[in-house]
Parts: sequence; C-alpha cells; structure tokens
Amino acid sequence: MSLRERKKAETRTAIADAAAQLFSERGFHHVTVGEVAEAAGVSKQTVFNHFANKEELVFDRAAEVEEIIVATVRDRPAGTTTVEAFKAMTRAFWTRVDDLAEDRPQAGFFLIVERTPALQAYQRELGARIVDRVEHEIRTEARARPDDLRPRYAAASLCGIHFGVADIFRTHVAAGDPPSQFLKALLRRADEAYNMLADGVGAYPER
Repeated sequence: MSLRERKKAETRTAIADAAAQLFSERGFHHVTVGEVAEAAGVSKQTVFNHFANKEELVFDRAAEVEEIIVATVRDRPAGTTTVEAFKAMTRAFWTRVDDLAEDRPQAGFFLIVERTPALQAYQRELGARIVDRVEHEIRTEARARPDDLRPRYAAASLCGIHFGVADIFRTHVAAGDPPSQFLKALLRRADEAYNMLADGVGAYPER
C-alpha cells in the first residue's frame, strides 16, 4: 500500500473502532454520526467520505467478506465443486477466531447486531446481495439460461449454510460464550449441512 492508502485505511479503522465503542456503550440508535466523528477526531464529512451510511460503521468489513465469498466460487481450482469450496471457506473463515483473545473487540460487533433488529435487517440485505453475486458467478460458469433455477438454488443454499453459521456464532458470542466452547461443534454441524447439500448440488456447475 502507498502512504496515502495506508493513512486512509488507518483513518477508516479509527472511525470504525470509535463507532463500535460508542455503539457498545450506548446502543446503535442513541449515537449520532457527529458523535462518532468527534470520538475519532475527524470531521463528520470525513466519516461520510469513508462510510456511505451509519450501518456501514458497524459492517465496516462487509465488502471484504463479500469478495471472499464470491471468490470462493469464482477462483476455486479445477475439479473442486462449489460445495467443497464453500465447505472449506466456512471452516477457514471461522476457525481463525479461535486464535483471538476471549475479550477481543470483535465481540462487540456481535453484541451490537444481536441487540439491534435494524442491523439484522441490514445484514440480510448484504446477504441478499452476496447471494445475487454468487448466483451470477454460477450462472455465468454454467452458461445457464435466464429461466434456469439451478444457479439460484445453488447460490441460496451455499450462502444459507455459511450465513447460518454466522447467525449461530453471533448468538453465542452475544450471550458471552467463548468460541472455544462451541465453535468446533458448530463447524461439524456446518460440515453435515454441506454434505447434505452435496447430494443436491453435486458437481454443478462442473469445472
């Protein structure tokens, strides 16, 4: 990264961290963007230069997560099914949190979302956008007709399992449960779901 890009990234992180702290203390709806700007030591306009809306202050890594999921289909190796690729991605995505401290700041994110129905709705909107993009990748690769429902079925099913893990993980962490107590069992359940899905999606689309 160039010096300018690094400074922009640092500013974005500082704003998101300040927002997370305020939201955790007072609740999402009781904090204004102006207060976030003041806590981060920047102007209100600077906040909007980095985040399109208040919800993005919570889901500050949404674009990064979206690209990881889409790339799981788009960039998978030849001979790897979409189910196999998603199964590996889900396990890798969540296993890394085992290495985080029990009091990690990321826990605040799950607590904020768990307590705020509006953020859960926003998260579903983000998920729907990801499903659309995954469907596009599958449909393009399979050269499927517009009325072929298989790409939609495959995308919704694959993403549904990954998002389901996220929902259960959020509920556990918001309740104060450390990942070491539940994550391994949760990922086994995810593997079981992907194995079941393999019978339906199979090798579609073949690569």
